[in-house]
Amino acid sequence: MLLHFVERFPSGLMRNFKRLITLLYWELEFHTLAAYVFSFGFSIFSPLIDVLFFKEHFLLHASIAAMRL
Repeated sequence: MLLHFVERFPSGLMRNFKRLITLLYWELEFHTLAAYVFSFGFSIFSPLIDVLFFKEHFLLHASIAAMRL
């Protein structure tokens, strides 16, 4: 039934439909790749951000303690 419908489909509309499906496929592939890159980047930079944050936090406490002396 579906094959019969596709065969009767005008060729211009079918070309546009194929372009739409291809575009949606590449859009999905791009977002999947972007998610992998973001996840990989976050896993690398997250410890670095933690170290910098705790360093700043430690220096803040050290400066407060030095002011109290």
